[in-house]
Amino acid sequence: MRAAKRPTRTPAAYHAIALVQTGQLLEGMFDIVYDYPDARLDLIEGGEEYAMFVPDANLYAGLVNAGYRTNMDHVVMDGPRLYYLKRMVQCAILNEEHRLAEKYLDIISHNPFESEFVEKYTALNNNPKAVEEDAELAAIRTLLPREQRFEQSYRMPAFLGYNVGLTEGSDATLVTSAAACLYSKDLQAFLLRAQILAQKGFSMTKSVMQALAIMSLKDPNIEKMFNIPPYVQNEVRSFLVEAKPYVKDRYELRKNLKKNWLGSYMYYYYCENNEPDQVRPATESNHKAGVN
Repeated sequence: MRAAKRPTRTPAAYHAIALVQTGQLLEGMFDIVYDYPDARLDLIEGGEEYAMFVPDANLYAGLVNAGYRTNMDHVVMDGPRLYYLKRMVQCAILNEEHRLAEKYLDIISHNPFESEFVEKYTALNNNPKAVEEDAELAAIRTLLPREQRFEQSYRMPAFLGYNVGLTEGSDATLVTSAAACLYSKDLQAFLLRAQILAQKGFSMTKSVMQALAIMSLKDPNIEKMFNIPPYVQNEVRSFLVEAKPYVKDRYELRKNLKKNWLGSYMYYYYCENNEPDQVRPATESNHKAGVN
C-alpha cells in the first residue's frame, strides 16, 4: 500500500487504522500519497467507496455504536455476511451487550472454518479482564467517546468528523483528534490539541512540528510557544522555495516535489487532498458534508 502510486481512500483508511492500532499515527500517517483518484462506485450494491471502509474506521476510532450501525446497514441492504457479523460481535462485546454477542456468535458458529473466531470471542464475551488483555479490543477501548452527543452532531464521515470536533476525550483520543485535524487541514483546531499534547509531555513528532512551523509563518508567537527547532523552520522554507515555480499548477507542484518531500506535512498541506469541497458544513446531507 505504501508503494501505491495513487491509492484511493480505502487503502488510506486501513493504513490509518493500522497506525492507530500500533501507536504510530502521528509518525506515519503522511508517508503515503493522498492524491485520490475519482473512483465513483455509486452503482455497486447501492453504495460507493466510503461504504467499503467507514464501518471499520468507525469501530477502530472507538465509535462502537456508529461502527455497529454501519455494519448493520450492510446486513440490511446487502444481506448477512460473516465479515459484518464478526464486527458486530466485537461491537457488542465492547458495549457489554453480552446476549447480543452470543446471538451473533451462534449464527457464526453454524458456518465452516469459524471455530477459532467463535472460541476466541466466546472467551472474551462478559470477561472484562480478557478484553483488556486483547490488544485489538483494548486499543479500541482507549478511544471510546466521553462526549454524550448524537452521531449527527459531527461532520461526516463520523470517525473523522468526531475527531475534528470533539472537546473531551482520553489521551489516546487526543492523538487521533490531532491527526484528524492535520488531515482535514484545520490547523486552528489542531493548535488547541498541540498545546495539550505539549502540556501532557507527548513527543512532538516531525509532522506536528512541521504543521506548527507552517502556522508560525503567519504567527511568529507559535515558534516561541512550542520552541520549534531551527531545522524544522529551515525545512519549511526550503520546501516553499522549491514550490514557488509551481504554485499556479497543482499537478506540477505535486509531481516535482513528491520525490524530495513526500512524507512531510508540507507536501501534504500544500500538494495533496486539495479539492475545493474537501470540507463542507455539517448541514449538508451527502457524503461530502464533512471531511474528505
